Parts: sequence; structure tokens; C-alpha cells
Amino acid sequence: VVAPGKDFSFSVEMDIVPAFDLPDFGSIEIRKPLLEVTDEMINEEIERQCMRNGKGETLQDGFQPGDRMLGHASVLPKGEDEPVFTSENILVVLPEAGERGQVLGLLIDSLYDSYFKDASVGDTITIEVDAPDNHEREDVRGKTLVITYQLQVAERIEPLTIDQLVEAYRLGTTEVLNDQIKLAMEQRRDEEQATILRDQARMKLAEELDVEIPEKLSSYQVANQLESLRMRFMQQGLEADEVETKVAEAREDTERMATVGIKNMFIQRKVIKQYGIQVNEQEINAQIATLAAQRGVRPMEMHAHLAQTDQLRQLGAQIIENKAVDAMVQQMNVVEVSAEDWQNEASGSATTSKKKTTKKK
Repeated sequence: VVAPGKDFSFSVEMDIVPAFDLPDFGSIEIRKPLLEVTDEMINEEIERQCMRNGKGETLQDGFQPGDRMLGHASVLPKGEDEPVFTSENILVVLPEAGERGQVLGLLIDSLYDSYFKDASVGDTITIEVDAPDNHEREDVRGKTLVITYQLQVAERIEPLTIDQLVEAYRLGTTEVLNDQIKLAMEQRRDEEQATILRDQARMKLAEELDVEIPEKLSSYQVANQLESLRMRFMQQGLEADEVETKVAEAREDTERMATVGIKNMFIQRKVIKQYGIQVNEQEINAQIATLAAQRGVRPMEMHAHLAQTDQLRQLGAQIIENKAVDAMVQQMNVVEVSAEDWQNEASGSATTSKKKTTKKK
């Protein structure tokens, strides 16, 4: 107890960033897939837009994969008395039969078959799932969680026809729609290529850097990495449920994510300081405008949403981190490969075709 007029002592434990030298970026090889926007991809994107802009039909039962549920949810660690999380209006989109689905950021086996196939609006659904050992929330880490989900609203989306989509976007003809979709997908393709190069650079740099990881940084870094991934998936134009499903998949590999993320945090901060990299308001607003266009809302609405969900800070942090990684990528040995070769390499069956090498200065 601290008493007035009397001395007191205290101790503080701090993790110190280890000393290290930046690796030779020019000795690191990364692969750049030559991606093309095909007619098939354009048609698939038009189908997604038709579904995104479709009208909802209210349901009471007889649910099918793809149906959207809204309900009240609570999470209780098994054996404990008080829930660690409660919230209204939790969205659940039913996956295909036999597949895993996402609820509150956790992947549930056979979500549709086991829990929603025979359910009705008003039912309370109970799900047990084990949280990852390295979950970003310490109060659920490694515990068996009991999720209680009270189903309040259910709907099935009836997609628009292509003509209705053209009319909704006021584009006049399907040819104009195709051109607009192709342009948007080419821009997305360019960003995807940049993301692929950044991801490879981060993995290679984590392998190059041999430093001890401060233990207390792990949980913070996992949360930071997940938020960064969430922002990236949003920038790719994914729907909210698709974003959360991909984040849930990443959450299962949090141990590797923490190690790679912390090492890259050290490197990126050093590069940011060394190169004097900064982010300005214009760059942030440009990203907000892109996100708004993908979701068909006004930039001011997107700005308000990001501010409300505390993602505005994350957006700025991601921009400056990407600029740091881009500065390193420009010095690396970039090898261009065909999309087919890239897919084969990604699946572990790389082919030995001739590759064109370019060094960026």
C-alpha cells in the first residue's frame, strides 16, 4: 500500500528489441506470377455482384447453404460461470454441406449439417469448440468454449439478373458492365501481385533473421496480424462473412503468424526509420475511397465505419508497412513465372519451365 510521505519501490519488466543487421535484400529471390484477367473470372465476378446486390427473402426454417443468419451470441469457457463475450446481430453465413463454417471467428466442423439444417428461427443453438492455443485473447486461449447462438432472423438472397445489375449500376449495357468489371479486376490483379511479392518477402526475411522472440510480444502481434489480414481481405473486395472466414482460418496458425510477424515488425521498423518512410492523409483517403467503391458506399460512410470499428489506425499502419516491404522488394531478385507455374509451385508440384529474370534497381 502506498502511503503519503513514505517511500515505495516498484519493478517493471520490459522486452527489448534485439540488435540485428538488415539482410542483403539483393540476395533474396522471390517469384512474380504473370496473372491475367480472363472472361471466366469476369463472369464469376458479375455473379458475385448479382448476389451481393440481390434481395433477401425472410425464412423461418428449411435453411440451405448460403443462407444468412442473425442472432444473439454468447461465449462461455467450459466450467466457468460468466461468459467472456456477448453480442447482438452476429452474422453466420451457412457453408456448403460437410464444410467448416465460421462463428465468432472460430471454424466449426459441419456447421450447416450439425447445427442449422433442422433449426428454426427462435431456436437456441449450442456449439462446443476448442480455441487455438495461441488465440489473441488470453481469456479463451486453449479452452473449450461453449457458444450459445439464439437465432433471431434468417434470410436467403435472391440474386439480381445481369440486366437488373446493369440497371442498378446505371451502366446502360452489359458491354459497359463487362468493361467496368474488367477494369476493376485488373486493378485488383495488380494489387494481388504486389501482395504476393510482399508475402514472399516477409517469409524470406523471417527465415533470414535469426533473433530471439520476446515472449510478451506474441499475443499482441497475433492480434495485430489478424487485423492486418482483415484489412487486406477487405481491400480485395471480399464480403464481410468471407473476410471473417479467412481470418478464422488464419487464426488456426497463430504460432507461425506470431513468429513471422514479430520478425518482420523488427525489420519493417528499421527500414521505415532508415528510409524515412511516412504515410499521409491523401494515401489513407485513397484507400478508403477504394474500399468504399468495392462495397458501393460513399467514402464518408466507409471512413465512419472504419473509425467506429477502430480499423482506421490499422489502415494507416498497413499502408506504411506495405511501403516498407515494397522498398525491400525493389531491391530483391524478382523472377517472373507463368500463372500455371505459380499454381504448381504453390501446390508443391513446381514445373521446370524457362523463367524470365528481372532485377529491379
